[in-house]
Amino acid sequence: CITLSNRSSDRLNWALYTVYNERIVYNDRIYSGKTETTTVTLQKGTTYYLYVYGEVGNYSVRYYKDFPFTDVAMNEGNWKYDSVNYVYENNIMNGINGTTNFNPDEPLTRAMFVTVLYRMAGEPYVSFDRNRFDDVTNSSAYYAKAVIWANDKGIVQGYEDGNFGININITREQVAKMLYKYAEVQGYNVSARANINSFPDRDQVSSWATEFMRWAVAKEM
Repeated sequence: CITLSNRSSDRLNWALYTVYNERIVYNDRIYSGKTETTTVTLQKGTTYYLYVYGEVGNYSVRYYKDFPFTDVAMNEGNWKYDSVNYVYENNIMNGINGTTNFNPDEPLTRAMFVTVLYRMAGEPYVSFDRNRFDDVTNSSAYYAKAVIWANDKGIVQGYEDGNFGININITREQVAKMLYKYAEVQGYNVSARANINSFPDRDQVSSWATEFMRWAVAKEM
């Protein structure tokens, strides 16, 4: 579907938004398919035209992909739906194994999260020239290029046993480190720090993760 908005005025309801699939004009007026809603569901393979009768201004059209997940309620304003819809629309995250499930309450694995970062970076070209990790040997695996890219960029490291830990659930402090390193690679300022002494479990933060957690808290993540 598409959502239309008038950026020039707060009186959005005054304008008449017309989306139609036939170009019928009579006396310079459009007489087909008028609708006063700002959200219109479009059918694949059909050409549509937009006509606005009302205030003159700058109008924007936003296109939404069909939302396929049956386990996430489609309620705009709900943080879960808004977040899942964002990562889906921007090709950052998909469903589980080709199903209509997003599994919003399930944990992420290290392979899943590094793939998220790789997609956020635009999936740059990488060559699967050698096995960096004992558990990343299949070049066609969905996470393979992401792991190689992130390792090349210094965003991720493996475990001492030679594995990346593709099926290990990622921890919050690991997320903080990967986001910090990703931000560095992307050229963002990562100098912000916050005090984490207010957290009752601060003594459980690993020594290597302290600065990354302080940064993440400072950025309100």
